[in-house]
Amino acid sequence: MQVVVFQVIKLDIYMLLVFDGTVDFNPGLDSLFLVSDSLDAFISKIDSSGNFIWANKIGGPFSDAGGSVCVDKLNTIYLTGFTKIQLILI
Repeated sequence: MQVVVFQVIKLDIYMLLVFDGTVDFNPGLDSLFLVSDSLDAFISKIDSSGNFIWANKIGGPFSDAGGSVCVDKLNTIYLTGFTKIQLILI
């Protein structure tokens, strides 16, 4: 995996990364496996004590990547990034 960007908000860490294949995103004793179709982005949250909170895959059947992440005062998460799509012209 390659770190694209992360942001510390109120001592919580939000990470926007890229992964490929099947990955266990929970560093603790429990597991959270996410599977990518190709290169996909994911966002993950770790609290101020270093505990894993959640992770979610972002992407479709083609390559995707995150650009930046921002969280507002209401805990709304905003993401930027890109996706590669295939156009079929008939």
